[in-house]
Amino acid sequence: MKPESLKVNLIACQTHIPHIAGKPRFSWLLKPESNKGHTNLWLRQSAYQLQIYQGDKRDSYHDTLQKKSTNTVAVTLDITPPPGFLYRWRVRTWNQKGNVSEWSDLGTFEATRHEGPVAIAEPDALIKRYIGAKVITKPADHVTLYDFERAMFGNLLLHGRPGQEVRVRLGEKLRNLRIDTKPERNVRFYEEVVTLGKDGVGVPTLTVKDSRRMPAHIGPVMPFRYVEVETENVAPVRIERSVVTVPFSGETAHFSSSDITLNAVYQLSKDTMEATSFCGIYVDGDRERLPYEADAYINMLGHYCVDRSYATARHTHEFLLYQPTWPTEWILFSVLMAWEDYLHTGDITSIRNHIETIEAKVLRKLARPDGLISTVHPIVPKEVLRTIHRTEPIKDVVDWPIGERDNYALMPVNTVVNTLHIAALKALSRIYQALGRASDARVAQDDAERATAALTLQCFDAVQKRYLDGEGTHHASIHANLFPLAFGLVPSDSVAAVADYVASRGMACSVYAAQFLIDGLFMAGLPDAGIRLLCSRGDRSWGHMVWDVGTTIALEAWDTRYKPNQDWNHAWGAAPANLIPRWIVGVWPLVPGAGRVGIAPNTGQLTSFDSSVPTVRGTVRIQFSQSNGKDVFLVQLPIGSDGSFTVPKKTGKRARIVTHNGKAVPRLSHEKIPLEPVILHRIVIDYLAL
Repeated sequence: MKPESLKVNLIACQTHIPHIAGKPRFSWLLKPESNKGHTNLWLRQSAYQLQIYQGDKRDSYHDTLQKKSTNTVAVTLDITPPPGFLYRWRVRTWNQKGNVSEWSDLGTFEATRHEGPVAIAEPDALIKRYIGAKVITKPADHVTLYDFERAMFGNLLLHGRPGQEVRVRLGEKLRNLRIDTKPERNVRFYEEVVTLGKDGVGVPTLTVKDSRRMPAHIGPVMPFRYVEVETENVAPVRIERSVVTVPFSGETAHFSSSDITLNAVYQLSKDTMEATSFCGIYVDGDRERLPYEADAYINMLGHYCVDRSYATARHTHEFLLYQPTWPTEWILFSVLMAWEDYLHTGDITSIRNHIETIEAKVLRKLARPDGLISTVHPIVPKEVLRTIHRTEPIKDVVDWPIGERDNYALMPVNTVVNTLHIAALKALSRIYQALGRASDARVAQDDAERATAALTLQCFDAVQKRYLDGEGTHHASIHANLFPLAFGLVPSDSVAAVADYVASRGMACSVYAAQFLIDGLFMAGLPDAGIRLLCSRGDRSWGHMVWDVGTTIALEAWDTRYKPNQDWNHAWGAAPANLIPRWIVGVWPLVPGAGRVGIAPNTGQLTSFDSSVPTVRGTVRIQFSQSNGKDVFLVQLPIGSDGSFTVPKKTGKRARIVTHNGKAVPRLSHEKIPLEPVILHRIVIDYLAL
């Protein structure tokens, strides 16, 4: 046993050197080894020893000695290393039996000073790597078409004879087995004649906009999958693509199932998380390359589920706290992002550093006596805008583009905006609880409950059992119902009716709102409807993106006809990256830092799946199959995480007999079968048709 995957301030520190201001926070991973017998297994850490060295000195700058603690995440020492020096560190741990591990390999970091008026979390490193291509065909004389098999952001490296002129074409799309030179407005195509240098190497200059947000040592990048190389010379040319992303482990997460469309949708979404990290901050795609809160919220949830990576999400969230965008709902998403950051990392530092701004983002100062808010009557005062770091007004958005709003009636008191406001209040209450501010937590929860009651009174049609778009209208869009369903605001006696209405409308919303539509269906007990949408190949589906459009990164909209200026690389269109692991596989952190994990799968029409879902403490592994008419689950949690398993509910069936590692489970325990770390748990469920 040896600690590995060392991180400082959530940034990997063994392959590159993070720059850390203030007190560093150390994290490491403990992976189970193949040991004979239960007694030898490392189930939990009981203590650690951490040593820090300054520069090349052999004497330690700081040594904790053996310190009792089960924590392996964001371990903070009461030291602030002097800036301007390189530091190395290592750690070893003890298990529940008192056995000590080997020392880890060394991690490094450089101590720096905070820059600027506000301390923003350090961004992750940008990694440039080189990938070869596959020759598809030679479509014309002197022309070779290459396929890199998936679109990524990067540039091209050409190798040939010094001084050789090579015409290259880069693109995201093919037409008639050639690169489409006139694709839709923001689908990328680029052409240039490159003259190879004295060393026989050449790189396209690309365009000015391809340098946006890119550091000088990386240079300009554009998204492309295909390359055409045209040269009149007989000298051969070899090409490589330089791909730019944050550090990404493609092997950390995995999902495959009995449904080939679902598998392709998962892969599209996972690949999107990697490819769109090219700026080191979540952006809305190549068209604007701007961070937006709603995009970042969906992006962070997906990134958490496909890699053990948290620094980019935190950096983006904190950046947006102080450089927010214009939609009202996007401002409110910052509070949800603050909670998700803490829930998935167990590191409360970000919340502590920015709590005043997070509080302001709830927009409580806009509330009427009944708790509902409006940005129209009255308009948002300038002093409120200042608290959220805006100089320009904010506006309600509901969904984007406008054509995806299902004819939503934008009333001054808006159902979707107030749903997000209530969700932000609930998140703020949890945040206060984590900070030890119990009285503030109760007040925020009371405010949420008061606003929920007012929303039900003013905007819920008790006859139709449906939410209206806002106060003063009789129109009931899908959005007015999917958001309250997703955030648990629907009265308990009306959940079924609202869920049935949402399910009946299909995918009548954008790729952004689809996140919450499917969240709501699963939460309301309609997993089959949610899975059907995830597996769909209709024109408003992720299957359409894969099978019909042919993109390998999620689109900004379901299709160009729904948004003519869309680009082909929008992470907010990749919600299945989190929907599949969280709802179908059913992995949720139950406490911040995933010290306790919930497993609540929904299998629907699937007959099998095999999945690995990362957490900050390690990987949760789940296999599902059917054998002799029974459902069989194999579950393994990482060291330091215990959890519980919930028996899936199936339409028209009930669980008759459930066994856990060969022992019968009482029916009263079906929603909470205890799971220990490391041990392989085998749960067998025999369903009885009703």
